[in-house]
Amino acid sequence: MLILNYVRYFIVVVLLGLLFYSYTLIITPSTFKSHIEKKLPLHIDKKGFLLTINNVEILETKNNVLSTKMLADVQVSHNNKWAKFLPKKSMHLKIFTKTIPKIHGSSLSFEVLSFKLNSVIKLKEVKGLLKRKLEKIKIPIRSLKKIAWFASIKKIVFLDNGDLLMTVGISKLIILLLIPLFLLREIGLVLIVLYQKFFVLFTIVINFR
Repeated sequence: MLILNYVRYFIVVVLLGLLFYSYTLIITPSTFKSHIEKKLPLHIDKKGFLLTINNVEILETKNNVLSTKMLADVQVSHNNKWAKFLPKKSMHLKIFTKTIPKIHGSSLSFEVLSFKLNSVIKLKEVKGLLKRKLEKIKIPIRSLKKIAWFASIKKIVFLDNGDLLMTVGISKLIILLLIPLFLLREIGLVLIVLYQKFFVLFTIVINFR
């Protein structure tokens, strides 16, 4: 019985140590680029403009900022107020963006810092919608790398060489749920002591009344 107690305490100490344990994973640019491309083509229809993003090219990463170039096509419908002034009803665009990675639960997304269109027409509403669309692109982190179900992503950073560095730990929720299972006896004793003290205190209060 004594040995069993030592084993339980050892497991609890190990679980507490896992709260501070973490390791790193490296993901190459080609890996997460391929996952972004799975979300393409991306269609945005606003005010008679149909914007279709077909391709994404990663230009560089610096200070955790990812610079990309996206190739897109714009189709202008006949009911668009600009249609009669435009010699072409379609055009090709290059969209340059700067984004930073964000963790949303178990997904990777990108917050848009800035982007530019090479069009002479100021598509303000389309640009606002484009920004929201880009930020809603989420990539399941576990699909990027084989990560155990009990893992927790602590940090994501783009390195200047283009690699994505992930800091991974063990889920604190799971650890905090496991610890009480190995301390049921101790928790039970504490609850009994607390109950006894509460009962004695309650009895004293009743008698003084």
